Parts: sequence; structure tokens; C-alpha cells
Amino acid sequence: MQKKILLFSFICLSSLISLAVGDKSCVPRMYNHSSVVCVCNSTYCDEISQLNALNRGQYVLYSSSMLGMRFEKHGGLFNKKQYTHKKKNTFWDWFKFNIRGLGDSTLRIHRDKTFQTIEGFGGAFTDATGINILSLSKQAQKRVIDSYFSKNGLEYNMGRVPIGGCDFSTHPYAYNMQPEHDVYLSNFSLTMEDFNYKIPLIREAMNVATNSIHLLGAAWSPPIWMKSNNRIGGPSSLIHKYYQTWADYHLKFLQEYKKNDVNFWAISTGNEPTTGLVPVNTFNSLGWIPSRQAKWLVNNLGPTIRNSEFSDVLILALDDQRFNLPWWLNIMAESNATKYFDGIAVHWYWDDLTPISVIENTKQLFPGKFIISTEACVGDKPWQKEKVELGSWSRAEKYIKDILENLNHWHTGWVDWNLALDKRGGPNWFDNFVDSPVIVMPENDEFLKQPMFYAIGHFSKFIPRNSKRIFVERITGDIDNVAFLRPDGGISVVFYNPFDSDTKVSIVEDHRGYIEIEVPARSIHTLTYW
Repeated sequence: MQKKILLFSFICLSSLISLAVGDKSCVPRMYNHSSVVCVCNSTYCDEISQLNALNRGQYVLYSSSMLGMRFEKHGGLFNKKQYTHKKKNTFWDWFKFNIRGLGDSTLRIHRDKTFQTIEGFGGAFTDATGINILSLSKQAQKRVIDSYFSKNGLEYNMGRVPIGGCDFSTHPYAYNMQPEHDVYLSNFSLTMEDFNYKIPLIREAMNVATNSIHLLGAAWSPPIWMKSNNRIGGPSSLIHKYYQTWADYHLKFLQEYKKNDVNFWAISTGNEPTTGLVPVNTFNSLGWIPSRQAKWLVNNLGPTIRNSEFSDVLILALDDQRFNLPWWLNIMAESNATKYFDGIAVHWYWDDLTPISVIENTKQLFPGKFIISTEACVGDKPWQKEKVELGSWSRAEKYIKDILENLNHWHTGWVDWNLALDKRGGPNWFDNFVDSPVIVMPENDEFLKQPMFYAIGHFSKFIPRNSKRIFVERITGDIDNVAFLRPDGGISVVFYNPFDSDTKVSIVEDHRGYIEIEVPARSIHTLTYW
């Protein structure tokens, strides 16, 4: 009997040691902010290997923290005894839980109660992304793409692509700018930016991705001759006689990309329609009110796409801020637009000021429509003078909080903004600089992985497409969390300690037992087991 126990212990230990094979650790560098960046170049970059199924009773834990942990990996075994919560009656326990809001946390996993199915995670292939990645040497370029999409990276499986230009281009443009009033779009063609900055990187990503990359297309502005103000930005609307032309524009975009072996999973009804109504905005936009956009969708875009070779391409409504819900969709529904849109695309920029209840209300009103986050970044506010904060852990925490909140309220995915920017947060023709998870330093042929990169990775790496959210019962404590049943049968639990003190987290699973984990201050963790 003793020999069997020793043999089992040896097998388990060998399996846990093997978890670290293939990983490469972060090369840290400190700047002026709260945490470190990880430095990559043509010869070295940190990696995290693809996770394989573990033996029954084993788990693996990945941790990142403000103090510098980046996907630090630990393994262990479930305690097979039945978990019994121990009440603590000391003054310190009372003080921690009631005054500081932090006590030992206990989370019970209920795998049989499921919610939405996950579509994926990703970022945007903007002109700026392409310009920055291509400013590096060939090998360093490959390492950026691998870091995001490969089996040793974050395993992104989604990508957003501007239809034409956006502010993260070097100049304002759209397709078919000339000749004016060309209702047949006789001069429609892709641009240098598509052929040089977008398509090559999308193909590279597709070559290394562990799953198909679902691309989302979104247009910022039509050529100015279709617009009421005859400008790329500013308050505007689509001139009515060009409603069908604007629908055909989207169809031609899909056709041209298909000629280059790039196909799209979805397109939206247009990036941030409310931005195109704001007088102070002068970068690429098109203003819509929901009733007019609904008529365009019902009479033009919807039938054009559904009656084409791209009938399986999904259409996403809104593609704008959460505060537009659910009233925007209610107005669209009055024109029977719901039969043409499949999902609802939401941006994050004012989530702090908009209650999550609007998502719950939207899901109740439109239960057959999925919800997905399609744009997020930090450093976007006018009062944020330092657009790029190298090593900012607080910015990573903004990502963590938003992703956790959204996943716990019906979102099926979360797509970041630019995959890579320069140290100013550009290029951006409007000087609308922002931050990014990857910052490129071409003068040193290196790129820096920010804390935001790892924040997203704690979700994208371990929650593959077709995972189903499962119920987590918070028995005690104040640790934010979300859990998923993966298509391979594994369970991944993401939990986050936002406090300045260490704590203990217990994960309880009736099928497995329980685990007790010491969790450092200001840290995020992903636990996976089968």
C-alpha cells in the first residue's frame, strides 16, 4: 500500500513539474508607474505554453500581480475531504470582513448551472497597429503576433478591422473618395493601408492561431460626398439617396477582402453612431439616430448582406457605449430591425457611469441576441495628460474589473482596441493618443508587454471559444470572480484581489473537494482543473 501511495505521489509530482516546460519568464523593466513591463525583442520574449488536460484531482494556477508576477505558475491537488466552512470569531476576523471589506473568501463552483457561451477575445488590426509592428525587425514582428495569437501566447481568436480609415491612421480617408456622387462605387478598391498594414498581419495571425480568428468589420465614416456635412468628422448624417450605396460599400469591402483570402465573421452597423452627432468631435465618424439607422438596416444593409454570398456574416447593432442600452434597440425594434441584427456590440468608455443593470435589461428584452464588447482602451480621456503609462497596474485593473463585470452579465467576448502602439500612443492623425497592452520601441527593436496584456490573458488564454459560464456561489469574502466550463471538459476560474492586503481563497467543487490558496495583494489568478 505504501508503495502505491509513493508511486501516485511521484506521478502527480512529475505531472506538476511538467507544467512549467515550454514557458519563458518575463524580462522585467520598471518605468515611472506602479508595476513592471516585460521586454521582448528579436531574440527573446516571455511565453506561456498551451495548457493540456491534467489528471483528475490536479489543478494549475497562474498568477499576475502589481509586485511583478506575470503568469507565475503553480500546481497542486484538491483536498478530497468535504469542505466545512469554519466560522471565525476573533476581533481581527470581524475587522477584516466588516471594516476593510476583506476576509478569507470561499467560492463554490456549480458546474451544472450554465449561462452564455463564449465567442472569444482579441484586439484591433488598425493602421497604427500595422505601422508599429512593421517598424520592428522580422523576428520581432513575429514575436508580437505569436505573443497574442499563438499556442505560446494569449491565444486570441478575434480581431476587429476598421472598414477604411479611422483616427488611428496617418490621414483621414475612406474608400471610393473619388469620383464624387458615384452611386455605383465604380472606383471602389482597397488602399495601401489594407495591403501593407492590415491584411499581412491578419494572415500572420491566422497562420499561428490555435483556433479560427473571427474578424469583426466596422466602418467609421463613408466618403465625404455621402455625408450631410461633406467632412470626414463632425456632426453628420448619411444623405438619404446614398442609403443603398452605403450598404453596397460594406458588401464590396467583404468581397475585396475575400479576394485576399480574408473572411469576416461579422460586421457592425457602424462605429459609435452617437459620436457622429457630437459637435466637438472632428475625427472619422457618421452620426445616426436609432430610427434612421433601423430603416437603413431594414431596407438596405440587411437585405444586401442576407441576399449575397456573405449571408452567413453576422450583423452587430449599436457598436457604441453602454449608456445607449436598451433604448437604442427598443427604437430599432419598432422598425422590425431585430430580424436583421444577430448581436449587440458595446464599447466600454463610460461603463463606470452606467449601471450594469442596463445589460440585464437588454438581455431580458432581446434574449435571442448575444452581447459582445468590441472596443476598450485607457488614456482616452482629455484630462489624462499621460496617454501611455508604462507599467501601470491600475490600468490593468480597469481591464480586469470590466472584463469580470461584463462576463458575469451575458457578454460573450471582449475585444481590445489597438494591438500595438508607439510610446506616444499613436500614430493617430487627430492626435487622439491612447494606451495599449503592447508598446513598440523600434529604436531598440523591442516591444513592451504592459500589465494590461497579462490582464486580458488571464481570460483569453484559459477561456476558449464555446466555453460556458457557470455559476459561482460566493459563500464568504469579497473576491470578484467568474468561472467557465471549457469545451474540453476543464473548468477555469478567474478571481481577482483588488485590495492592498493578502488574503486566502478557498475554491470548493463538490466533484473534486477544495483548494485553499494564499492570494497576494493586488493580483489576478486563473485556476484550471479537469
